[in-house]
Amino acid sequence: FLGTAFICLQNLVKTFKYGGRQFLLSGNEIEAITVIMGKTLKRQLYHLPGGHRKVINTRSVTVVEEIIQQLCQELNIRSAAEQQEFCLCYILESEDKLKMLANDEYVMDICTELEHNQKQYFLLLKRTVWIHPLRMDNALYIDVMFFQVLFTFSFTLINSNNLNYLRI
Repeated sequence: FLGTAFICLQNLVKTFKYGGRQFLLSGNEIEAITVIMGKTLKRQLYHLPGGHRKVINTRSVTVVEEIIQQLCQELNIRSAAEQQEFCLCYILESEDKLKMLANDEYVMDICTELEHNQKQYFLLLKRTVWIHPLRMDNALYIDVMFFQVLFTFSFTLINSNNLNYLRI
């Protein structure tokens, strides 16, 4: 019972820190918790630029900030200040729509809402601020930064009606 009590205490602390979940638990979440012997994790897939993917065990009380921290650890980004340069987004595949998520949002709230509305989506880590210099100490980091910049540049070129900014 000590383990269960500790998990409940952790969940309560997060509720006080971030506020509670915004949406009711989905039927799948409730079924997983009650029927499948207290399963409180979802193996959620997260995408990185360049086609890289990472599966992270996501709890019903996991917030976006925690996912960013875990993904940044994979990229060898240890500094909290540099981690704040990243955000988690979701992309709706059918609408080509990207939405940046706030650090205090519950990941399962987002997934539940999108799944309830029958939207096909994927979660993507994206660097939104470039204060810290690029480093060459991690191959995955280099790949992710390269493909993010490549996509942004290509998208800008394709969608630009006026290419005057390319003149030297």
